Amino acid sequence: MMKKLFTALICIALIAAMGVTSFAAGPHLINITRPEGEEESTFKKSYVICGNTANEGITVELSVYDNDLGDYVPYANTEGETSWSIGSSGMFMKEVNLKYTGANKIQVVAYKNSDTENRQVEKFTIILLKEDLKSKLVNGAMNFKDIFKSW
Repeated sequence: MMKKLFTALICIALIAAMGVTSFAAGPHLINITRPEGEEESTFKKSYVICGNTANEGITVELSVYDNDLGDYVPYANTEGETSWSIGSSGMFMKEVNLKYTGANKIQVVAYKNSDTENRQVEKFTIILLKEDLKSKLVNGAMNFKDIFKSW
């Protein structure tokens, strides 16, 4: 009896979870391939966002979070463009300059060129690490190697 009850509760939980996930997902227009998760760290002052799509006619917009304004603002490339159409290759790459040491929030919005209402929104945090941390890690690794050389 307990085994059946436990099995029924697990089935109900799985069904409920699948319903919530599919409801919250919205349109899936692009796959983000970099960053690989919701948060990544780097020592470089710029970061390349990469992705792909099997859909045609997709536009991508990048926004960065402005700590002073408390909101996302459109990110313009060197030509002043804030949105880009994905070409026939289905791939896109955009370099973003990281403004803050620490957390830099980036938002990627994708939509079909003719339908700006049904949008896919992805948010990421890229952490710009301090250079002195890099030198400490490198020096620490060197010291660690020296320990083994003495054996």
